[in-house]
Amino acid sequence: MSMQSHQENQSFKFGTFPNKYFRRDLEVLREKLKRKEHFAFNKAADGELAIVAGRHINRLHIGNGEFIYEPENPEDEELRAALSAALRCDREQYFLGVACPCCVGEDDARWMREFVNRDESYLTWANIFVNSNYSYYLTSIVPLYQEYEVILVCNQQANLEKLPFSVKKDFRCGLNAWKENRNLITEIKNYIDENEIKNHLFLFCCGPLGNILTHQLFLHSQENTYLDIGSTLDPLLFGEKGYTRGYLQGSANITKECRWNFEAEKPYDVVFVVPEVNRGWILDGICQEIAKFIEGNWRFVYYPTEDIPLAEVYYLAHYSLVGKCLKEYPYIRYSQLLTWYTHPKNTARLEERVVQALNNCTTTICASPQNVKFLIDNGVEKHKVTSILGGADPNLFQPHQREAGSVGFCTAYYPRKNPDLILCVVKAMPHRQFILLGRNWEKYEKFSELRDLPNFEYVEAPYSDYPQYYAQMDVFVSPAKLEGGPIPLIEAMMCNIVPVASKTGFAPNIITHGENGFLFNIDSSVEEVCDLIEQAYQIETNIRDTVIHLSWENFSLEVQKLFAKNSGFFQEKIQGLQEELKNIVQEVKDLKTDKLSLKNRNQELKIKLREVKDKNEELKADRTNLKNKIAALQAEFINFKNKLEDLQADRIKLKGKIDDLQTNRVSLKSKIEKLQQDKRTLQKEKKKLRSEIKLMQASKFWKVREKWVSLKKGLGLVDK
Repeated sequence: MSMQSHQENQSFKFGTFPNKYFRRDLEVLREKLKRKEHFAFNKAADGELAIVAGRHINRLHIGNGEFIYEPENPEDEELRAALSAALRCDREQYFLGVACPCCVGEDDARWMREFVNRDESYLTWANIFVNSNYSYYLTSIVPLYQEYEVILVCNQQANLEKLPFSVKKDFRCGLNAWKENRNLITEIKNYIDENEIKNHLFLFCCGPLGNILTHQLFLHSQENTYLDIGSTLDPLLFGEKGYTRGYLQGSANITKECRWNFEAEKPYDVVFVVPEVNRGWILDGICQEIAKFIEGNWRFVYYPTEDIPLAEVYYLAHYSLVGKCLKEYPYIRYSQLLTWYTHPKNTARLEERVVQALNNCTTTICASPQNVKFLIDNGVEKHKVTSILGGADPNLFQPHQREAGSVGFCTAYYPRKNPDLILCVVKAMPHRQFILLGRNWEKYEKFSELRDLPNFEYVEAPYSDYPQYYAQMDVFVSPAKLEGGPIPLIEAMMCNIVPVASKTGFAPNIITHGENGFLFNIDSSVEEVCDLIEQAYQIETNIRDTVIHLSWENFSLEVQKLFAKNSGFFQEKIQGLQEELKNIVQEVKDLKTDKLSLKNRNQELKIKLREVKDKNEELKADRTNLKNKIAALQAEFINFKNKLEDLQADRIKLKGKIDDLQTNRVSLKSKIEKLQQDKRTLQKEKKKLRSEIKLMQASKFWKVREKWVSLKKGLGLVDK
């Protein structure tokens, strides 16, 4: 059942073989969550399979500790009965993931499907969330949990802080939870009733206990959604200890797409993928013609309304499907992948995404040789491109004798089909009758003008009726500005109609100008085209003979030659992939060794980290002391700064005093010099005075002596 048909139903269900796909079933669960459906999804992998099959199993040593089942233990048998009931529930909104043949072997997988006894549309893979789907699960499913109020049942050691969604309520369990924590069944039921829990999402990651809880809580209240998600959140819940599974440890399982069918063979030899919008039109018709001559089991799929099943060869009717189909059905890349390249959207440059898509194909078949060079010049690998001219059915398109018949066109409406030229030609040749076979011409803005011309007839007819309209034509005009073929050109020539065609598509490869038709440039005038049409009525060549080799049978045989040619290529490709897988496995082993080394290194780093932490504490204390000292120094600095400012002020004052002293010194120097001058003057005066004194003293002495002598004489004391 296709995704579209699912949407028309009240509830989404899983696909059924051969239209059952690993990614598509996960997308069904995503749609159910987006639509807020109330449903339960339970899953039974190898551990649950062992229990219900009555085999002893001990997984207490795995990961963070799981469960043990001992058949001889009566208590375990009671639990086994509860688990069996959980896996065989047949309620309408109860879905189950079961172990697949590629993971547990075909015998166990077959036994499990017989045991649960459910319609395939209620069953999917137990590994639906993991392996190659795990990345999609993390990016497209987990974000939807944010849109719910979540109730989580998980291990008691789990840490919820790193979950990318909020948990309203969590219930914890421990080792061997399905036995030791059975009380949670009653506890959660009471919680639902007491709090009137509705429209919530219950997530279970607790081993077989999760299976039993999913079942019993769904029976208790069907107004919520219940998912058994297993180990998918372990890295978020347990950190380093959460990488407990191969798909979490980088094993080859991370790219594994689990298989549903029991035989590894592919059910179809060839699957033709046709765009739904082209159903019943030329692209569909080409594929139908190829299929007629294929010996083997083939099927048609109309994309996107139908799913693409497994096949040896895929033929995509139009190159625009390649990128879409590879993204949605990645497994098709492991088969032969061929596509039909009609023409570029423009003649300037091919988009990089188209180049990448075509390089993912085994072979791209071009409608005309000109496009082979165009693709190679734009980066498509040379050995992946070829050209096969289109064809027509010579039994359907029978020749007729040309006798002044109509001028014909055969095309759907597109602007590139040069509709204005058609209108102008019809108007310029009122003496000729024109027939336009096609569809969608009501979209042409001048269609009413064209339709009302008296010499013009517009026909929308089934493809099987085309020969009767070709039988009315003597000249066929292909006026397009850009073409891949066109296929109607071969059909018309097969009916012995003279072609007048623009130099586009394969027209130059099948028309020899002036011999079996005429060619014109895409920018030719209306007059030139009309003149060629008139000339075409004069040609007597048997046009059919020039294209009789271009049959669909020959076209199909050429395509089938590519199938055979590519088969050896794919054997080499498979061997290459196997070798690549071996290398990946070795790399994983090396990574595990590196992981062990890293683990030991991690322990060393943890010890060093503790030392660093201790040292850090010491440094923190030193930092505090240093901070205090810095504060004290800052205080001292402020005091010093204040003192310096005072000293600077004193310095300014002192400078003023020094300047005053300088001034006084100069003045004093002048005074000293004056005093020295006065001193010298005084000294001179003193000397002079001394001289005078001496003279005076001498003069006085002699006067006194004279008086003394005179006195002595008067006394008679004069010496003799």
